Amino acid sequence: MRIRLLFALTVLAVTAASVSRVHAQSPIPLVMQAAPGMNVPGKPPLRVKTPARRVPGTTMASGKAALPRLTNGTAQPRVAADQGNVAVLQDDGTMIIPTNGFDLVNNSLVFTPQGSGYTVQSVTPTFVNPGSGAQLVQLGGNSQQFTLPFTFKFYGTNYSKIFLNSFGNLTFVNQDNNDFYFDLRSLETGPPRIAPMFDYLVDEFGGGNGEIGLETFSDHVNFYWEQVEDFPAGELNTFEVSLYNTGIIQFNYSTGADPNYTSAVVGLSPGGASAIQTIDFSQQTSPLAFTGVIDEVFSPFTDLDLLAVGQNFYQSHPDNYDGFIAFADFDGLGFEQGYPYAQSITNQTQGLGLNSFQYNTFFGSKSRLFITANGGSIDQYPADPTAQVFIGSTHNTLTLMGQQFGHAWMAYADTNPASLLGLSGLWSFTMDGQGSVMEGNLLQNNGNGTFTTINADYHYSPLDEYLMGLRQLSNVPSWYVVQNPALISAPADFASVCPTFGPQCPAEVGVQFSGTAHTVTVQNVVTNVGARIPTVTSSQKSFNVAFILVTQQGQAANPQSVAQLDTIRSQFAPWFGTATDNLGSMSTSLAAFGPTITSVSPNQGPSIGNSTITINGTNFQATSTVTLGGNTATVTSATSTSLQVVVPPNSSSGAVTIVVKNPDGQTASSSYTYSNAPVPSSGCNVTCAGCPLPFSNAIPVLRLVSFEPNIMAFEKGT
Repeated sequence: MRIRLLFALTVLAVTAASVSRVHAQSPIPLVMQAAPGMNVPGKPPLRVKTPARRVPGTTMASGKAALPRLTNGTAQPRVAADQGNVAVLQDDGTMIIPTNGFDLVNNSLVFTPQGSGYTVQSVTPTFVNPGSGAQLVQLGGNSQQFTLPFTFKFYGTNYSKIFLNSFGNLTFVNQDNNDFYFDLRSLETGPPRIAPMFDYLVDEFGGGNGEIGLETFSDHVNFYWEQVEDFPAGELNTFEVSLYNTGIIQFNYSTGADPNYTSAVVGLSPGGASAIQTIDFSQQTSPLAFTGVIDEVFSPFTDLDLLAVGQNFYQSHPDNYDGFIAFADFDGLGFEQGYPYAQSITNQTQGLGLNSFQYNTFFGSKSRLFITANGGSIDQYPADPTAQVFIGSTHNTLTLMGQQFGHAWMAYADTNPASLLGLSGLWSFTMDGQGSVMEGNLLQNNGNGTFTTINADYHYSPLDEYLMGLRQLSNVPSWYVVQNPALISAPADFASVCPTFGPQCPAEVGVQFSGTAHTVTVQNVVTNVGARIPTVTSSQKSFNVAFILVTQQGQAANPQSVAQLDTIRSQFAPWFGTATDNLGSMSTSLAAFGPTITSVSPNQGPSIGNSTITINGTNFQATSTVTLGGNTATVTSATSTSLQVVVPPNSSSGAVTIVVKNPDGQTASSSYTYSNAPVPSSGCNVTCAGCPLPFSNAIPVLRLVSFEPNIMAFEKGT
């Protein structure tokens, strides 16, 4: 599943013949890179990242996460607040995945029915090895339905059939062989699920290792995963689930699941967007009662869950973005940890070396979104977006963002025999990449059988522009690839990022090597992967990208972070135009949904004001303002669906207009009625504010007739 090896520039030497299903990415980035050409019909490419220039540190420290996955174990209301053209999302408990090493090996969890939910307890480990009655199931990454030998009650509902799914889980009602995302949101919103290790697990019938099966006993059914491979890390995991006719569920864990590498979701879910409670399973030595989703999310490092970020973003923004780049307003997601990275989530274009796939709906986009990226911690970027981003890099911030966006189209196309590709999604070091931001070197042919890299990573090359649908096929000049390369000299730090010289090295200026130049034309690419469809005459040329800043729960956005991200955002659009030779254009402006008001409670109150009302609706923001009859109200609490407001005083009774205004100027309106105030037990002189007035039954009502600072005038009513 979501695995990272803790060293830089690792090439995963796995061919399509050895693994029949390519891991479509989960919310955790992969340092491991796929061999060129790994592409399965209907599946997106492996998540691709910018090559590291500095080797990450040691393995994960022991202990639990510093960042809580959920505050008090429950999901919090979503808080969105656009600040100018930067979308700010405060974590609701699903958008930040904290460091949490897997600690259930040699452990057992027992879930016992109680009321409408369960109790869970960590108990002395037991494990039932498959016996002579075990039935091997050839899943190969898929699902198979079975009829249970007894009626099984799950969250109060009786079931007679169950789906055994390859990826470490059982489901009722619907199968789930989705291999795109394994995260808390999928556990929460999917079908009713029992998840001992919700992860990308590949058995021997799917090109991996190990067996998946079941065995029936007199009082329970045992489903097992024995030495099943966690792709692409290669770890072998053994665990099982026992379903008893009493409704008890037991998870048993044996081997595998190294805490330095394993990412998985463990838990139960009744399905259908239930309430979430996140706990530490290993610490539940006495029964803990729960209803709704119970889970623990394991990850060897802190990360943003781009699926949850997207789903939250699209609750307050229209579906008119082609991509988004999310940044963290906290430390821990640095270049050393493998950030930034990109994930192409939808492709319907032919001739890119990719098959068709469509996963934008997972992220909350109904149609348009096709690329997402994680920029990591915003504070690791220099104040000047045109400055070098880190030591030894050929990138600045803008070219780095350009590379992430470019992963929607590059670099997957190749010639036959292969000659153009380096690390997954990037061009070969030994190709004259003409300075492409996709790790393309600009080569100088020295004329004596040697070549020197003189520039790199500064724009989109003509080949890039063709693949992006911006340049005519006939306008792509030929280029060359250096065959049989041998390193002659390089900058001092080059060996640390490229210990073995070859196509897989990241771009670097000042490297000299020898070899033989071999001319390549775009027609060589077309012959191998087919012509681009749609062609340049009908392809998209204007793009919208959103820049998102994610903060921790209860954390307001740092103004410096917002300003820095806005600087990157504002300069990225003109850079993109220049980098594409003005063949393409980019907008980074936000277009949020306008607010709506569904109810006001209560919808009337005294003219003197100072009462509290609740405005319910949609698409409110943390900095939304409210007026009643033109007078500014005080907003004491704000979520996307609710505003708590202190009513201002009004000079007269009657109906007034409530206006909610978002930072982008969009408004929503409703009505509120001011009523006459009842007489107080001790009143005021009608001409002197604050003067004592003896109470008299002869004056049953005082009506407020005028209001000025420090003075209120009343008239006698009947």
